[in-house]
Amino acid sequence: MTPTAEHLAARLAARKAGAPPPAREPRADVRRALAALRAPCAHLGADLGRAGCGGAKLHRCERHGCTVSTAGKCLDAARVCTECPDYASPVARSATAPRAAAAPLPRFSWVSTSQLVADAILLAGILPTDCAGIVGVPRSGTIAASAIATHLHLPLYTLGKDGPVSVGAGSRGGSLYRAGGPLAVVDDTVYGGGAMQRARRAMGGRPAVFAAVYVRPESAHAVDVFARELPSPHLLSWNLFNNGPFAGRAANPWYGAGAALDLDGVIVHDKDSGGPVNAPYLVPRAHPVKLIVTGRREKRRPETEALLRSLGVRWERLEMYPDAEPWGSEEKWARHKARHYGASACGLYVESCPIQAEMIHRFTGKPVACPVAARVFHTS
Repeated sequence: MTPTAEHLAARLAARKAGAPPPAREPRADVRRALAALRAPCAHLGADLGRAGCGGAKLHRCERHGCTVSTAGKCLDAARVCTECPDYASPVARSATAPRAAAAPLPRFSWVSTSQLVADAILLAGILPTDCAGIVGVPRSGTIAASAIATHLHLPLYTLGKDGPVSVGAGSRGGSLYRAGGPLAVVDDTVYGGGAMQRARRAMGGRPAVFAAVYVRPESAHAVDVFARELPSPHLLSWNLFNNGPFAGRAANPWYGAGAALDLDGVIVHDKDSGGPVNAPYLVPRAHPVKLIVTGRREKRRPETEALLRSLGVRWERLEMYPDAEPWGSEEKWARHKARHYGASACGLYVESCPIQAEMIHRFTGKPVACPVAARVFHTS
């Protein structure tokens, strides 16, 4: 903290007079932060004229009708002021505490599971230091919550309909850090905010900070803190193949009638995707795939269909490379895939090879995602 000229002059005068030096006055930004930390809930009503725990004044919450103290402690455990999205937790109130941990990601981002974990660790750095534990919102939120709890050495919970449920702590659980602060409720993403509203209700008024790794800018108000803003449209590798847009049920027309997929390097591993060839990779099981276009020869259809069925994959169309066509080059395979994808109503194709992905986008003018390149080829 840099002292002002007036403060330095006062200290010098006090030293000459043999008096104790004057207390240092905080900077304006620090004063604002301290005042914000003392700010009560935005919905506190009239003072009830009696004191609660620790001598804090009691008020009637104008939003929920509960009795709440200026310390944020509610006397009605079922309906507490912390349910309110406007409740000013210490993280949200502080004028200096960052709400975001890092810079926003661009539109049309492909976000890998490894990036989700890396950004969850960034989020861990701006959670309150006195967090009592990490609560993951099922299912995807538990990926981020597990990484955060492990790095911060805190108890890990999953969020059930009646509140947090411990997932256990393993053989080293007895040495976990035990703090007296709020729980941190963590989800992977916030799109419209509905899931976070349900999470607040499920917490039943327990002291909590609500967080997400990624938030759509329009919905950032749904949480206290987040790692990054993530505008729509975007693609998340851990849930793309099992959500509504994949099946053609999306408000954003960018997704069209759903997604079309390559097979090797997408549904199952190939030699470049990082796993054993034909081992499960990004397996779509919640919805039938609208269109699979593969570079495998037509003569391999029986074994290919058997492989897909063994993985629980359903599909509407499976287009394979004609047996009569000369075997290959990247361009020939790309043109084969582009022909079927371009003629379909699908708004997205997921291709394993970066070279082919760029070609397919160029041939069709439609978006193509490539997990290996962690990129979406598109025309803005």
